[in-house]
Amino acid sequence: MLKSSLVPRYRVTVGSNPADVFEMEVRLREDGPVARGHAAAAGKQFAEDRGLGDVSIRVELIGERLAS
Repeated sequence: MLKSSLVPRYRVTVGSNPADVFEMEVRLREDGPVARGHAAAAGKQFAEDRGLGDVSIRVELIGERLAS
């Protein structure tokens, strides 16, 4: 479990075509499989909002930062 003062940061990459790949950073209160699922859901919603269709979604933990 993470210390309460740290917030995990995830990079969510959305897209299948290298020319049309979008990246975003997602910050969540907890780390683990459930948090990764929430980050992936954010990527899926992003793709749906933009009408991108069926795309690949990759989630990776990129670090932690102090909570503000």
